[in-house]
Amino acid sequence: MGKGGAALLTRPPGYVLDPAAGDLDAERFERDLASARELAVEATRLEELRLAALELRNDARIACGDEADAIGDLEDLMAVMSTTRLLTLTGPGGVGKSTLGAEIGRRLVDGFADGVRLVELATVREPGAVVAAVARSLDVERRPGRSLAESITEVLGSRNVLLILDNCEHVVGTVGELVTKILRWCPQVRLVATSREPIGVPGETVRPVAPLVVPERADDPFDVLLATPAMQVFVARAGESAPAFEITQRSAPAIAELCIALDGLPLALELAAARMASMSPRQLADRLHERFALLEAAEDVVGVSGVAPAEVAHLLAALVDKSMVVVRRTGGDVRYTLAPTVLATVGYGCFVRGELDRAAEMASAAIDIRTRSALVSCGLPERLLGNVLFYQGEREGAIAWIERLVEVRGAPGATPGSPTRSTCEAWPA
Repeated sequence: MGKGGAALLTRPPGYVLDPAAGDLDAERFERDLASARELAVEATRLEELRLAALELRNDARIACGDEADAIGDLEDLMAVMSTTRLLTLTGPGGVGKSTLGAEIGRRLVDGFADGVRLVELATVREPGAVVAAVARSLDVERRPGRSLAESITEVLGSRNVLLILDNCEHVVGTVGELVTKILRWCPQVRLVATSREPIGVPGETVRPVAPLVVPERADDPFDVLLATPAMQVFVARAGESAPAFEITQRSAPAIAELCIALDGLPLALELAAARMASMSPRQLADRLHERFALLEAAEDVVGVSGVAPAEVAHLLAALVDKSMVVVRRTGGDVRYTLAPTVLATVGYGCFVRGELDRAAEMASAAIDIRTRSALVSCGLPERLLGNVLFYQGEREGAIAWIERLVEVRGAPGATPGSPTRSTCEAWPA
């Protein structure tokens, strides 16, 4: 009997343990992987909360009178609201549509006898849930013999209220149907909608929300760069995130590059400025350029996978953020490949299925990529390759890789809690 009661069987060219199913590395690895997925979901939720916090932070600045760097021309929009019943603020994500819509509501609240109601649609996934979300905001229940939409228009028919519909782009069709009914049957109701595209109904006034003005060129004179709103916002937010931060003539061009690359989007500038606590402006600018080059390269080959070109940037950025794709620079070119972790994990599955040659190929590729990318490994590729060689009868080669595994796991940067970048997030010990 082997360790833990496992049977020791004879199998050419040597011996093999026959452990219980619960003792297999593969099962533990699957459990660790499941835990990692749960943590990934939680991380996504935390990122959503962080973005929401930044929106609230902008709201607070506006409430305190510091609005020039957070939103566009409010006075023009206030004038528009006096002549239209439906104002739709359009623009890309992060440009400040939600913040601007909320501020319009704050400024006009005294002009509506029944107040201002905000309907958050960002979390509404099904078009049919739009009406329910509006009903909840208005405290409306379905009336006998009426649909919920009809009940809403009956209640609003006698009310003087401003209704703000936030983040409509993914349910714009259903929103348009409901808005049309409200405009027809509720004469004292006005609406503000925020969306990446117009609602598309009669009587709608569309106003694009412009991003902050960015420098024309990154090599403009220092005083010219400092005068642009995007630069001013970045410098102010960077100072809040990193008290020691200060803009200099040397760092100004890199900051200008960031502002230009981020199109002056307030939320994007907030997120970039927060990195100044751990990165220099030049480091961040170079990293951003590298990411854009990577996305452009991916779009050139997207036809092979069948993914729509418009979706490539989002999907590939997600893979890079999850460390499933590694970015490498060779001269002036940018290359990308599967992360060693992914290759080793695929190889481990091949090993469990008995596909030893394929498993060895994946392990070798993972080690090669890790070496060329100057990454630190926690040892999964070495462990996999050693096991494969052992089962293929190459005892000396297997021993060599197991010894290499011991060196890797004991090397500086490979220990738990080390800040050194590692290619393996889960270790099937």
